[in-house]
Amino acid sequence: CKNVVWKGSALAALHCGRPPEPPIIYGSPPNIVETSFGRRLNGSYRLRQLLPTAVYLHMKMHKRILGHLSSVYCVTFDRTGRRIFTGSDDCLVKIWGTDDGRLLATLRGHAAEISDMAVSYENTMIAAGSCDKTIRVWCLQTCAPLAVLEGHAASITSLQVPGRSGCVLL
Repeated sequence: CKNVVWKGSALAALHCGRPPEPPIIYGSPPNIVETSFGRRLNGSYRLRQLLPTAVYLHMKMHKRILGHLSSVYCVTFDRTGRRIFTGSDDCLVKIWGTDDGRLLATLRGHAAEISDMAVSYENTMIAAGSCDKTIRVWCLQTCAPLAVLEGHAASITSLQVPGRSGCVLL
């Protein structure tokens, strides 16, 4: 049995009325090495965040949550540990409750893959960087967009929110 994986851009093409790109066909689901290699090719690869392969072999799935249309590339928690944020190749940021795995909100606006996310120290904002060369900031109380930061010449590959200053480092 082969797994067929549609790229997020193919699904976006269907939504916009364009013909879709052909799916990627895998004999088995891609592993972390294949995913890392693909990310290196598109410029959003971060070697410092990869663990040795042996570590991944000993990890066990706690819970499987379905909700994204494409691969999830980045995951972060808020400081309370009550919310999980996922960024995906489907251009969406999703917010999940850790108690029951329920989808709490979907944040939209990016035109390309989400490459990194950072939650403010006070848990009031989330910033998401993307391969569309922008950073979008949302309010976590209302899920309303607060800002779109433009001007980068390439994909955003890393975001950090240092301590209590409220600044976002790009």
